[in-house]
Amino acid sequence: GGSDFVYRLTVQSDVPDFALSVETDSLTATQGKTATLTVNARRHGGLDESIELTFDGLPDGVEVEDAVIPKGKSTGNVLFKVDEGTRVSASRLTVTGTVADRGISRTARCRHLGVDSEGVSIGESTVPWLFLSVQHKPLFRLECAEAYLYAHRGSVFMYPMEIERLDSFDGVIQLQRGDRQNRDMDGV
Repeated sequence: GGSDFVYRLTVQSDVPDFALSVETDSLTATQGKTATLTVNARRHGGLDESIELTFDGLPDGVEVEDAVIPKGKSTGNVLFKVDEGTRVSASRLTVTGTVADRGISRTARCRHLGVDSEGVSIGESTVPWLFLSVQHKPLFRLECAEAYLYAHRGSVFMYPMEIERLDSFDGVIQLQRGDRQNRDMDGV
């Protein structure tokens, strides 16, 4: 402080209001499964009512349940249900909270990954949208015991892998080595 500094002070009545936030700007859901998203509300001015949540931009085959932050609570866990036949896609959603009795509607701010450990980013640290990715249901899983050995160039070692087929998948699985690999042959 001091006479070299200028301050502007604004005093106003605290009116009932809220702000919504989400700790991430993306959510991934799998075909035929569910995913959960936590939405946070910062309430002030004595606002205690429940906040109804809507998600604009949902793809066909995706529904939300429990889209509400309960009365007096600061968080709500929204369940995304994805049908088996939902198309693999990426959608940009807008999350809006509404308290209809008071006529208040606010858009959630979602924190993106371009933020350092102190919460600093270039530009805004939040965005007014959420990316929803619907991914294909996995058909198989590869498992192997990684081993790192020192060997002469051109040495060949067997690399046993186990394939676990999921949900009775019986199609052909083709393993292929990547075109460009680093020295220890990652990229299988």
